[in-house]
Amino acid sequence: MKKLSGTLRIVEGMSRLALSALLTGGLFFATQAVSAEEPLPNCMEDVVEQLDGSNAVPLNCTANDVNLGTFVKVTGPDTCVAGDPMQVQVRAQMEATSAERWDIGLFIALDGGDALRGSCHQDYLPPPLNDTTTTTPPRTAPFYNAELSEDPGDSCGDLEQGILTLRDIPPLLTVVCQDVDQDGTADLGACTSWDNAKSAGSDNKPSCTSQLDTRPSTKAKCNCESTGIAGITVESRIYVDKVTNPPDDATSFDFSLTGPSTSQAFSLADAAAPHDSGGLTVGTYSISETSPAGWVLTGSSCIGDNSTPNDLSDDNTYNPGFSPTNTLQHTLLFF
Repeated sequence: MKKLSGTLRIVEGMSRLALSALLTGGLFFATQAVSAEEPLPNCMEDVVEQLDGSNAVPLNCTANDVNLGTFVKVTGPDTCVAGDPMQVQVRAQMEATSAERWDIGLFIALDGGDALRGSCHQDYLPPPLNDTTTTTPPRTAPFYNAELSEDPGDSCGDLEQGILTLRDIPPLLTVVCQDVDQDGTADLGACTSWDNAKSAGSDNKPSCTSQLDTRPSTKAKCNCESTGIAGITVESRIYVDKVTNPPDDATSFDFSLTGPSTSQAFSLADAAAPHDSGGLTVGTYSISETSPAGWVLTGSSCIGDNSTPNDLSDDNTYNPGFSPTNTLQHTLLFF
């Protein structure tokens, strides 16, 4: 699947206009949805700067020592509408790709961002831990402790090389429904961090005792990516707006929206808020308009509106991947 795309098709004549839009994915821009218990800002670069100073940022996250696989839905909806908030609990899948890695941290964006800056949930591999290696992966709790002999006071979990480790993130997170990679599946911005040396309980190699201590040991020891949530499909939407000349005319124009997952009839005047189709599944949708006597269609446009139809400042000329606002302008021929 690809993102949303649309084509405007004008039917000959003065009284009707049809628009077809191919919906094949979801918009991923939205207003911020934040879990109330999370202090701000608390994404990975925010935490590093607060604890280690401004010289420790920006991070470059060029290492690939830890792979974050697909999130799996534990609790949450089967579908969500692009741009809307949703509540979900997820299971993270992590694996050290080259060698053991220590004091693993996980940052999940709550605001639709990349988990480097903004609002995040910070997590780690918590106790109970043990130093028994895994013979039958994947590994779940108790998580691996590779530093037990060097630092008995360390209580942050580690990753064995090549062993898939599963962590159910405990809270129900409020996140933005988005489909960054355009495959029809909901995504989360997420970053993993790790230490490239074992702790020793000393000033130079301090113990890790909570998720607040899990952050990159160097600017490179992190990995950020948009990660899918298996089990949640993203739906998109269409907005329709009405503009008249003269402006602010009270005349009402009748519309119909039809397609694979909806059949809607609605009316719009110039001053009315844009019509929101709500969630739509993949397919081709047609919008038809009936013009009252005396009015003629004089303009139409289809733009990506960043899911904010009443905010013109962030609009874009229509590109695939944005929820389209279809604006139809009519001019009164006689008064």
